[in-house]
Amino acid sequence: MCRGGNVVTTTKTARRWHRGVCVRRQCLRPRAALTAGEHAIVKTLTKAKKQNVELAKSQFALDATKLPIIGTKR
Repeated sequence: MCRGGNVVTTTKTARRWHRGVCVRRQCLRPRAALTAGEHAIVKTLTKAKKQNVELAKSQFALDATKLPIIGTKR
């Protein structure tokens, strides 16, 4: 069975297994059953997840410039 996580792979077959491309039944991942369109969507969402920190920072900065400055009353 293929292992995930931070695995150092050396052989071509091991690299394929690590990416979830292994053809053995126990190594297949659910995304293998996706259509081409669904796979493209998943790929885009995965990329967006990786860039989420930068996106969140820029979106927060953009929203913060639109907010009025409100003084706090105590």
